[in-house]
Amino acid sequence: MTSLKSRTERVEREHGFRVWLETQRFFESFTKEQLATFARHGRLPEPLPEPLPMGKSQFDSLDRKSLIRLWREHERIFRGRSKEEMLFFAIHGHWPEQACDERCEERNCQKPQIDERARNLEAMETKK
Repeated sequence: MTSLKSRTERVEREHGFRVWLETQRFFESFTKEQLATFARHGRLPEPLPEPLPMGKSQFDSLDRKSLIRLWREHERIFRGRSKEEMLFFAIHGHWPEQACDERCEERNCQKPQIDERARNLEAMETKK
């Protein structure tokens, strides 16, 4: 008999997977400019783009096993990272502990810019 703890863990994993998939589909509906604005300023576009119709997402053609493999890879990369680290990654394309390369130097790895974007994200979260 399955214990309550293991069933709860299974439901939590399934929920995490579904949230990840919906989030991926959500961001897939953004234009490149909307994604860049979100990465730079931490603000969602207004108005929000319409969700992609079923069958139009690149994820819709994948089987569950492939989707779970992608989700696990995403979790491996991002789990345990702070909001500040993820924001830094979104802006610079590398983690704070990694050395800057020529692409990053073009984007000016400067802490004041990160702080401003962090404040924008915090303001966005308090509105929820």
